[in-house]
Amino acid sequence: MRQRAIIALALASNPQFLIADESTSELDSVNQRLVLDLLLQIQRARGLGLVVVSHDLAVISYMCENVAVLYQGELVE
Repeated sequence: MRQRAIIALALASNPQFLIADESTSELDSVNQRLVLDLLLQIQRARGLGLVVVSHDLAVISYMCENVAVLYQGELVE
C-alpha cells in the first residue's frame, strides 16, 4: 500500500515524465504485478513518459519496449 501511496503522490502534480527507480523491489510477486499494472495503466491513460530502473529483468521485460543495460555507469547493451 505504501508503494501505491508514493506513486499517487508523485503523480498528483500531473507530471509529463516519471522515473520509477526500483518501485517494486520489496514487494511480493502479486503486489508487484498490481503496482506494475497500475503504472502501465496510468502511463497509457496520461501519455506519461516512463523510465523504469530495476535489477529485475522480469520487471523490465514486462514493462519496457526499449531496454538499456548499464554497468558501472557505462552503456553495455
